[in-house]
Amino acid sequence: AWGQLPAMQLLLARVQAADPTFQLTAVNSLPLATLCVALDGLPLALELAAVRLRDLPPDLLVQQLLTLRGNGHLSSTWLQQTNAISRNAIAPCKRLLIGVCVC
Repeated sequence: AWGQLPAMQLLLARVQAADPTFQLTAVNSLPLATLCVALDGLPLALELAAVRLRDLPPDLLVQQLLTLRGNGHLSSTWLQQTNAISRNAIAPCKRLLIGVCVC
């Protein structure tokens, strides 16, 4: 049932783009669903979470997210860290091109 949710489908698609062997299982479905809910199903947040899932198991990522949320609001620190990881994964020449296109 979790796999039918649009947020979960987006998250899984992005994780599987990096790791085609990644599957939704009985073990990871609850942490991934918790992640989708904690991120309010926001596509950009899910995209950034998918990047973090390359290095962290889902349950640990959820634990870090909930710790950073503290007062119930998502900390910008978590998003900034994830954004930095994503940005650093892009070749410098492509980062420059993205910067030109965004401005």
